[in-house]
Amino acid sequence: MRIVLSDGSGLTSRQCATLLHRKGHEVHALAPAKLALSRMTRHVTRVHAVPPYGPDPLRWWAATLDILARIGADLLLPTQEQVAVISRRRHSVHHRSRQHHGAARRARADVT
Repeated sequence: MRIVLSDGSGLTSRQCATLLHRKGHEVHALAPAKLALSRMTRHVTRVHAVPPYGPDPLRWWAATLDILARIGADLLLPTQEQVAVISRRRHSVHHRSRQHHGAARRARADVT
């Protein structure tokens, strides 16, 4: 499964990436900073550049949707405060998935 972490800058993402990778998932991360912590681990396949979340959450969301569609992500896992926008706009992920992949995917990550 291709999983994208909402913020690859923090320790939470690095820990999630390690667990998910060990379970066989392909892990990507989003980060506005070039020196994001997720760039320093072999458990993240790629870090995708996005605008900073704080100043304009909807700009961050638009960039995130583009990345999810472009890489064919199965799951977006919120790891920081981005969960606020993700929960309010989750319908746009479903819509975009249908648009770009023909049908919505059902995804479940078993990290326990």
